[in-house]
Amino acid sequence: LFCPKAVNSFPFLRLGSAAPPRTAARCVEGVESAGEANITEMEPLPAPVPLWRHPEMRVGDKALNAILGCMGWPFPANAPTPVQLAAFRARIDAISAAGFAQETAKKGWKETALRVPRADGGGTIEVLVLTRFENLAFGAKAPLIVHFHGGAFTAGTPRDANTAPLWNKLWDECGVQPCVASVAYRVAPEHPAPAAFDDAMAAVRFLLRSDELGMRFLYEPARVHLSGSSAGAAIALAVGAALCRSGDASAVGSLFLDCPMLDPRCDTPSYARNALAARLAPTKWTRWAWPAYLGDGRTAEEALADPRVCPHAAPGALAGVGGVRTVVATALADTLHDEGAAAAAALAAAGAAVHHVEIRGSHCGWLFDKGAAQRAVAALAENLSAEF
Repeated sequence: LFCPKAVNSFPFLRLGSAAPPRTAARCVEGVESAGEANITEMEPLPAPVPLWRHPEMRVGDKALNAILGCMGWPFPANAPTPVQLAAFRARIDAISAAGFAQETAKKGWKETALRVPRADGGGTIEVLVLTRFENLAFGAKAPLIVHFHGGAFTAGTPRDANTAPLWNKLWDECGVQPCVASVAYRVAPEHPAPAAFDDAMAAVRFLLRSDELGMRFLYEPARVHLSGSSAGAAIALAVGAALCRSGDASAVGSLFLDCPMLDPRCDTPSYARNALAARLAPTKWTRWAWPAYLGDGRTAEEALADPRVCPHAAPGALAGVGGVRTVVATALADTLHDEGAAAAAALAAAGAAVHHVEIRGSHCGWLFDKGAAQRAVAALAENLSAEF
């Protein structure tokens, strides 16, 4: 299993896609000067780096991604059948819930499940609230983090094992004790965009407006810190940007965006460079998930103009985010690296106070880069503490 030649010869460790990228090269626009017309050149994309030779991955990270490849993660084919998708969701939920339970048990987090009404009145949204009141001074309020799980908009659970260790680190390393509300938004293809955004916004507004919940869980209901992993990071950014555009920028305490999944074109250089190495967010999954999430035959270009789907790229989507404290984490061996870096640049250009953390590893690879985890947690703790 761990022989480099053997692993790189396996078909399921090679690039596969349900929707191939638009082109095998990137267009680079020339700059008009001295009477010369603009020109468009084709810049070749980088060659895929084999898993066992990837310079930005540690041995443990490579082994984990190799095992996932051997498992056929996340599903055997480029496009799953309904049965395969259901089986994958059950598997990822079980794995994540087990890791989540292990992490929350370490510090004695208390879980409370809430049901929040949807904006359209068509049901409710599950919100899992984590609280830990030890050592909280009398009369003090905990910062409220609203978190959105990953899963390429097509899977996932509010019991997110990927970020649960970060909540523990906030207390252990920085002395910050938050109240965390994790949202179970609807997923595609059963519920295409903007269902996830609508659920996220409804949950955030409900938590912001509920003095009763603020008293019950000891958080300040007028301010929220938005967090997300992968697809959840795109949702967190979309919600935060929407609040800023609507005049509620003061309600957005900060943003924490962990390896955001933002670009439906799936054709950045990091997609090519990391295609053989990235198994936690493989190309076959993301290239199937984007059309499933967009639904109704919507194109990538249409999605890029929709601030609910692509908040980093839609015209005017980031208006009002000036001054918002933001942590963006990107992984150097992740197919999503470049779109996360583009989001960090767009936020900074819009005036947000951006702290960009590079993870040496694969998608959401905190486990294998302790230094990056410490830097991200320290920046997040500073943002959470800024209002107190």
